[in-house]
Amino acid sequence: MSPKQIKVLHVLVCLGGGGVETLLLNLQERLPEHITFDYLVAHPAFRDKEARAFGSTVHLTPPEMRSPTRWAAHVGQLVSEHHYAAVHFHRFAFGGSVLKAAKRAGARLLIAHRHSMHSVESFLKNMLYYPYHWTINRWLLLRHATHIVGCSSDVLRLYMGPFAKHPKCRTVLNGIIVDTFADRAAAAPAKAELCKSYGIPPDTHIVGTFGRMDANKNHTFLLNVFDLLAKRNRNNLAGTPAILFIGGEGLLRSQLEQERERLSLSDRVFFPGQCANVPESLSNLFDCFVLPSKTEGLPVSIIEAVAAGLHVVCSDVITKDLTDTFQDRITALPLSAPLERWADAIESAVQRRISPEQGLALIRNSPMTFDNFANEIIKIYEGVGLKSLR
Repeated sequence: MSPKQIKVLHVLVCLGGGGVETLLLNLQERLPEHITFDYLVAHPAFRDKEARAFGSTVHLTPPEMRSPTRWAAHVGQLVSEHHYAAVHFHRFAFGGSVLKAAKRAGARLLIAHRHSMHSVESFLKNMLYYPYHWTINRWLLLRHATHIVGCSSDVLRLYMGPFAKHPKCRTVLNGIIVDTFADRAAAAPAKAELCKSYGIPPDTHIVGTFGRMDANKNHTFLLNVFDLLAKRNRNNLAGTPAILFIGGEGLLRSQLEQERERLSLSDRVFFPGQCANVPESLSNLFDCFVLPSKTEGLPVSIIEAVAAGLHVVCSDVITKDLTDTFQDRITALPLSAPLERWADAIESAVQRRISPEQGLALIRNSPMTFDNFANEIIKIYEGVGLKSLR
């Protein structure tokens, strides 16, 4: 007897280039045939086409349905019309109301999934969202969700507070597709070729990071750390010139470019924009990875950096689920620490690189593989254990 069809509606901001979208589309590649995904998004994005290629419908929330009450009603309407068995909610605010409406419309599986430690930077929205979430939304989630998931134990504690140990709550760690990462790392161009493609001088130590250029990623702090590092000896880091590589785009790019000019680092700091070759760059271009974020959930970029053999220097807000698992490969520092301490840690990290083969072995022997993530999520969808997706 074939398994019963399970239609899942994912509710998220958009299908862009973020970590949530990547997780979902990678998961969709591995789904058993009886599980299908559709999406409800706030606005179109470039990966809509990728989702549709899997046969998914990408619903766009109409502008007139974007108030909290109308949004919840719209989700309920979609559940009724398309007979979704499950609604998987990936946003922050009003998840309880949305899942309540989905439940009334007939969805049986109702998942609230939190992927980060923060939600919005607007002061006004914070003043509205957080008090509502701490009280009414948490109560609604506990009453109507069947599963409340955090990408790390820290995220789950922040999301659900004193209720994080409720039987409905669980941690499902993010992970990377190890074999795909390994294949791309093995096929990566040599460092000299990658340097040439970015216009970076050869024979340099490259201190690198990837991430949105927003206040949370704290790139201005990183620029100031690197400025100190460069001033120690304008020409070298352990005998080799140092370069700072910040991959990504965002609203703060022009501000960061101005800061680079103010610090007279135009020849030492590179902003290449969005990079499609992250595994290749981590494995063959970077000499260490730095992530001085103010908040994070469970950053996949650090898992990828460890897989590439890099030593990571990061802020101590990174969850201990990650830093304890790879304690020999990660140095976590408080953002209040002197810049000199950060610069020292980066100098040390450059000297502590290991081979990608050794890094990949660490990931394979950890819980942070995509197979583990996918198995846990599919167990939730099916309500039964799966030994493997392979």
